[in-house]
Amino acid sequence: MIPFRTMAAHGAEKVYALVRRVPAGRVVSYGQIAEQLPAITARQVGRWMAFAPDDVPWWRVVGADG
Repeated sequence: MIPFRTMAAHGAEKVYALVRRVPAGRVVSYGQIAEQLPAITARQVGRWMAFAPDDVPWWRVVGADG
């Protein structure tokens, strides 16, 4: 069995990879990112954005209401 922390880190890296692909001048919601990945929720995406590395354009990800 894979340790939970390893699974969480793997999920975060998948989210960060998707966010890096969001073009400049565009935004997506936490939910839109979560829909692209199985077993990932919008809340998880939001939490991971709070701790995103410097190379992840976290400002392009917003809540569903903008």
